[in-house]
Amino acid sequence: MTPQQLAYRAAHYTPWYSRIGDGGAIGWLTAAAYVAAALLCLRAGGTAPETARPARMLWRAAGAALLVLGINKQLDLHVALIEFWREIALAYGWYGTRRTVQYAAFALGLLGGGVVALWLLPKVRRQSAELRAAFAGTALIGVYVVLRAAKFQHVLWSTPVAPKGPGWLALVELGGIAVVAGAAWRYARRGGGQR
Repeated sequence: MTPQQLAYRAAHYTPWYSRIGDGGAIGWLTAAAYVAAALLCLRAGGTAPETARPARMLWRAAGAALLVLGINKQLDLHVALIEFWREIALAYGWYGTRRTVQYAAFALGLLGGGVVALWLLPKVRRQSAELRAAFAGTALIGVYVVLRAAKFQHVLWSTPVAPKGPGWLALVELGGIAVVAGAAWRYARRGGGQR
């Protein structure tokens, strides 16, 4: 390892596990909202009729995804992953070209998310209004994740069209969670979306 790499490590290294991801009130509120919405989705999946296997699976998948996002909100597991790849880049000497790798990873993640959304869309269209609303809310959370990743990796924020304001990302995230939670609550309340 070169002296420059060692100097970088000494100046920038903070273990990801040494801090809470977002210790403010909004961060804790968002993490709690994720967990509550996840539980509502799992409950909705449990109320789906036995004949509605796709609905059960979609609700459970949404619940699992929201639970992971809620845990990640405070543990910042993505930071540990980024630190791991930073160590790899430093060890193998391609840290200088990291921006190219970041843009490629961002593009692949965006493409993968789009493919999954397009694959799920026809399946969701045949489901209840509540499940379609939950899909829309999940898509809104997906937009938040993409924008947050773009900001975190300096992909979008280096352009002049970057949105301004400190709280707008939190509004997108909380809005998506609220839509999913409301749809799951209504679905379970109606006994699996039955009229």
